[in-house]
Amino acid sequence: MAKRAIREAEEDLPTITESIMKMNPLERLSCLMTYHQVGKHVTFSQTRHISILDIGCGDGLFLRKFFDMIPQGRNNLMYVGIDISLRKLHFAQNNARKLDWIETHFVLADAESLPFRVSVFDIATIIEVIEHLPDPGALISELDRAIRPDGKVIITTPSAYGTKGNFSIILKNICFLKQSVSHREKYIVIRGKKLPHRDFTLNEITTIFLPHFGIIKIYSFNFGAIYHVLAKFLPHRILALIILCLENHAPKLPSTWGNNWLVYAKKNYEDASL
Repeated sequence: MAKRAIREAEEDLPTITESIMKMNPLERLSCLMTYHQVGKHVTFSQTRHISILDIGCGDGLFLRKFFDMIPQGRNNLMYVGIDISLRKLHFAQNNARKLDWIETHFVLADAESLPFRVSVFDIATIIEVIEHLPDPGALISELDRAIRPDGKVIITTPSAYGTKGNFSIILKNICFLKQSVSHREKYIVIRGKKLPHRDFTLNEITTIFLPHFGIIKIYSFNFGAIYHVLAKFLPHRILALIILCLENHAPKLPSTWGNNWLVYAKKNYEDASL
């Protein structure tokens, strides 16, 4: 029943592009930094064919923003996007027509039951998806099956230490900003139905991955609490430069500062630092 409710709600929700267009310029820049962070970790071979699986591709914004930066003429790339919303997949197909030099496919599918053979993909991207799944571990298990032995996974998801965590609350108290609700809420209400939505501590996110993948890198980004405070004192142009600087140095900043996690993981990789 939960999956059916999610599917019905997703058909009615605006696409990510529609949502971004309603944001102010600084909110839009902060949101697009997510795609920038993911794109930094997607690497390609100059000779070998590379296949990318984008889970929860929505309207194809990641496809458009990231692949616009790749030199045209490369014919060794295959992109497969899956989503549970048929309406959003139609938007994604339209966006893909502008990138006719890349082999693209779109599939209506459930992230917890991927309709692919074993060891098909080199890279998987999952951008702001696992927080909506009733069982995030089921997706990671499916990725273990669908990703090749040397494959990589890049995931972003909300952090429990972000705008609703202690660091943000301190900043908001200093600047007399309205505080957010508890960061451990596990549901949001859409169309009168409770749907899964949660954020993750560092321990929770690593626990989901470690049975199947070794984590190469994990850090927080999207420093919304800082941006909201600075926006009360600085011109937008200066704040935009600060956003770009902080996001580019995100891996070096404290993990309790960011709104989101980025997890970069690989099969058959052991990270002794965790």
